[in-house]
Amino acid sequence: MKYVCDACSRLVTAGSFSVEGDKVALVCPACGEASEVGPEQERHAPVLELARPRPAPQGPRCPKCGAARSAGDEACGRCGLVYALFKPENLALPAVVEELWSQLESDWNNPARHEAFIDACSRAGALVEAARRYRIKAEQTPGDTLAVRHRDELVNRLMAVSTIPVATDRPASSHPLLTVFVVAGFGAFLLFLIYYAIARMPAATAWP
Repeated sequence: MKYVCDACSRLVTAGSFSVEGDKVALVCPACGEASEVGPEQERHAPVLELARPRPAPQGPRCPKCGAARSAGDEACGRCGLVYALFKPENLALPAVVEELWSQLESDWNNPARHEAFIDACSRAGALVEAARRYRIKAEQTPGDTLAVRHRDELVNRLMAVSTIPVATDRPASSHPLLTVFVVAGFGAFLLFLIYYAIARMPAATAWP
């Protein structure tokens, strides 16, 4: 059984517990605090409902990766972005795709919106930016299963593309030793021609 600890808000596996009347006190293996689970909760609250979203992190964030940003920081500790050099237009999508993202954010639980946005990013060659936005969404909205699912799908898709071998214009020789012999033979033939040409040259006339 899994449950969300009332103290640290983590989804954990039930470990040690104690029974107090009609309630069970579950001890969180992460923080050590106890959470009470009564009969009504056990009957009506499945695990997925217990995994309620936690509040989004507060404070300034890195505009590129979404990591927390402390006052006075000049660069992001996660992605290395120098804040003074950041240009928002570098992360901008084509206007049509940006509009699809805006529509998606206003209708987040609509699967068709996600499909349309990802398909447009694929055609625009912007799957990396799509994955970045889903990752930030997942971090800033803990418990958002849609953001996590699409983030993972995009990352796997990008990794699969990166492993496809790139075809070269000229295939590698299947007989490298033969190539060495041909080059060596051609070099020897050139040396022979040079030697023969020198040997055929008339001797220089001696000075009186």
